[in-house]
Amino acid sequence: MLHSVSGRSAALFPACNDDQSAIRHQSGAIRPNKRQSGFRRRRNKSGTVRANRGFFYESATALPRFTDGLNLAFGIAMNSIVIAAEPEPIAVDVSRTAVIIIDMQRDFLEPGGFGESLGNDVSLLAAAIAPCKRLLAAARATGMMVVHTREGHRPDLSDAPLAKIERGAPGKRIGAPGPMGRILVRGEPGHDIISALAPADAEPVIDKPGKGAFYATDLHAILVNRGIDNLIVCGVTTEICVHTTVREANDRGFRCIVPADCCASYFPEFHRAGLQMIKAQGGILGWVSSSAAVLAALDQRNRKTGDGDRRHAA
Repeated sequence: MLHSVSGRSAALFPACNDDQSAIRHQSGAIRPNKRQSGFRRRRNKSGTVRANRGFFYESATALPRFTDGLNLAFGIAMNSIVIAAEPEPIAVDVSRTAVIIIDMQRDFLEPGGFGESLGNDVSLLAAAIAPCKRLLAAARATGMMVVHTREGHRPDLSDAPLAKIERGAPGKRIGAPGPMGRILVRGEPGHDIISALAPADAEPVIDKPGKGAFYATDLHAILVNRGIDNLIVCGVTTEICVHTTVREANDRGFRCIVPADCCASYFPEFHRAGLQMIKAQGGILGWVSSSAAVLAALDQRNRKTGDGDRRHAA
């Protein structure tokens, strides 16, 4: 079974109202409703009835409404991709899909940061960097929206709950001095996104004080204002910030696709369990895929439209 794109296509050809109606002839051609004649009609030598301006449509708006529907249908078809995923393949409109890269920060991925201060092996997260980089490049080449997030707090820690600040060994807590500045504090070197995945100038960066990207941020407004329906969620860690973001997005009506190799955890068993929970029970939280599957779908679409070639040339 294929999970289809959002239901916009169901309204491609809205029914004409009484003031601008057209009916379908037995031959399949559209002709005007005689009761709503907007033009004087005459019969030519061949016996064909036509309007005296040469239109076969009674309403001047009937033809544009129909062709607008065709243009919209064509646009959706050209932008639609099918991504191999579990529990089933999913079709999405790339113009209504955003890539969200969660918390690929130095504090989590590099030695000396917050992740290591908690006793974690930060090298386990490095496996997600290369897949994220490839997917990010493909999304940019396609013209998709890309959003980055960073977890961190104000320098005065006024947005950090005491329960969070007191977590961990003294001297290695949020706000404490570290090799890359104060741990998990906005503006410090460790708070930065790693250079391999640095945001482009036009890409929004969401600074979040919690685990989920929607909590106490303007992410929801940004996505809604851009007409986004679908999210491809990448980043770290799978079971905490990625999972929380997927849950928040699911509750807000977004469809989430998680490329498994674009996520990572300090605990491999948590990574596996987190992905299983997302796709369980028919995709209760979303779909689990891979960077290769997403790239294959985007490549097929870009070869069809030529978008990738044009963007690289520019």
